[in-house]
Amino acid sequence: MSSQIVEVGPAVSAGTSVLEVENLSVSFPRRGGDLKALTQVSFQVKPGEVVGLVGESGCGKSLTALSIAGLLPAQCRVEGSIRLRGKELTSLSPTDRRALGGQEIGMVFQDPLSALHPVLTIGDQLTEGPRRHFGLARTAARERALDMLHRVGIPQTRNLLDEYAHQLSGGMRQRVMIAMALMCEPRLVIADEPTTALDVTLQAQILELLRTTTMDVGASLVLITHDLGVVSQVCDDMVVMYAGQVVEAGPTSRVINESRHHYTAGLLGAVPLPGERRRRLQTIPGTVPQLDRMPTGCRFAPRCGSADEQCRTEPALEPTDVGTSAKCWHPLPPGRGLARVLESAVEPAAPRTDAVPREPLLSVRDLRREFKSGSVLRRKVVEAVKGVSFDIAPGETFGLVGESGSGKSTVARMVLRLIDATDGQIMFDGGDLRATRGRRLRQKRRDIQMVSQDPYGALNPRMTIGDLMIEPFRLHQLGEPSTWKSQSVAMLEEVGLSSSMLRRYPHQLSGGQRQRVAIARALAPKPKLIVADEAVSALDVSVQAQALNMMKDLQDRYQVAYLFISHDLSVVEYMSHQIGVMHLGELVEVGSPVEIYHHAQHPYTQKLLSAIPPVPWLNAK
Repeated sequence: MSSQIVEVGPAVSAGTSVLEVENLSVSFPRRGGDLKALTQVSFQVKPGEVVGLVGESGCGKSLTALSIAGLLPAQCRVEGSIRLRGKELTSLSPTDRRALGGQEIGMVFQDPLSALHPVLTIGDQLTEGPRRHFGLARTAARERALDMLHRVGIPQTRNLLDEYAHQLSGGMRQRVMIAMALMCEPRLVIADEPTTALDVTLQAQILELLRTTTMDVGASLVLITHDLGVVSQVCDDMVVMYAGQVVEAGPTSRVINESRHHYTAGLLGAVPLPGERRRRLQTIPGTVPQLDRMPTGCRFAPRCGSADEQCRTEPALEPTDVGTSAKCWHPLPPGRGLARVLESAVEPAAPRTDAVPREPLLSVRDLRREFKSGSVLRRKVVEAVKGVSFDIAPGETFGLVGESGSGKSTVARMVLRLIDATDGQIMFDGGDLRATRGRRLRQKRRDIQMVSQDPYGALNPRMTIGDLMIEPFRLHQLGEPSTWKSQSVAMLEEVGLSSSMLRRYPHQLSGGQRQRVAIARALAPKPKLIVADEAVSALDVSVQAQALNMMKDLQDRYQVAYLFISHDLSVVEYMSHQIGVMHLGELVEVGSPVEIYHHAQHPYTQKLLSAIPPVPWLNAK
């Protein structure tokens, strides 16, 4: 492989970049030989530039970020060069690397719940950086924190400074993480999936904030994301990673519209396009190889339909005719990568029309939920859900969309009987779910399963993946005990994971892999209804396409119904038969995907649709 830095932007002289990564390799020691997780990764980031790192879970994006930030475990072996404003980071002592944290490098982690300290208040965590690096007094640091929280769109910030991470929603925690990374106005901000937990309107605000802040202070941004719409919206350049290597890099518009690598084209083809409903999302066959099972030669060859004998030797990352670089023996011809995307954007078959309307599996009528806060003398009642009504028939999907705090997850928890409704009716499978108690309620648990937004919090950290997968089979006595392991392996394979995961613990998996385990656990009892609360938000686009196609296949096979909650309107459109739009605890509009996306009536729905990131490659049609 070439030892040159892959210039993902216009050529510049050495030393003018904020960040230069050259031939970065990271290995994990083990008996029998080191496991190489990164292999000769090279790219650079210029002042004020936004560079996106994209690829599937396990491709090395987050590991690259941790290498730059100096957060790798001590036993890791790092080779190559990482230079920040001309300073070599790999030769610094741990004390000097820590001094850079927060002041020169800001980090937004993928999972804010585990990244935020559970026993420190939000105010203590936000003010730590300015007080340590700038010597600010506590009062001045708190004022700075209030200003930053206001800039990231958090209301009532003074009360929030005295709260703890577990008291905030997923979206609120992510905004706090972003504010913390920007507190010292660092020269380089590394954002690892910063908008995963955010709705489309807040996502647009946060992306604009990140971009504006970097421009104001002359800083640069490395954005790690699986959302190619976000990459096309905010990134000047993009670096596509696969199996620990850079396989394609260049200006974002050129990589997207003139992709040469088959992997890049596969990622683009898996994106659900707004307003372009497909019969089926494209998927990339197979999975990212494990570190101890890397193929020889081209690492993407086992999943590539164009692989041949030549691919048994490793290609070099070579310049292309459009100013990008690609690591492929058989690069796609001009326009062919885009053609793959456009060929899949076809209108679906006509929606099913039943002569006789089917009885709903779940019927919600005038559902309400109130929360009380404050002291006994100053009791305050907040109405989180106000008169919500909808039906879900067997084998159908009801999509629920809206901004954070609109009441979507509260509706889900009431349907699951995790919290009690203040008023209203929940009829499930012919029975009154609100009146169900004891053993009968436990029996209903098998028929109503959930995939939560936070897989790390949903999976027991002390249990292996094998034990976690066997648990639903044991709890509901599904089949003979001797078959539980084989059934667990089959369910893992359904969501794109291998049996090698069985001995691992949740913390040893990436965020996307943990979410796939959570989906497999929910599907194991073959339920009648699955409440999917942001079930695919943590997945990269290729695995997301596999999961969505799989959920549709299971729906057709078993007539399972979904209450599908998501902030990704394109995903909701692809999955849903009916869509409900929630705002401030109310359903403000309900209709079919065509009615919602092409003939929206309510101003709030129109606002959500206008915030969807643009998809520039659609213009090529």
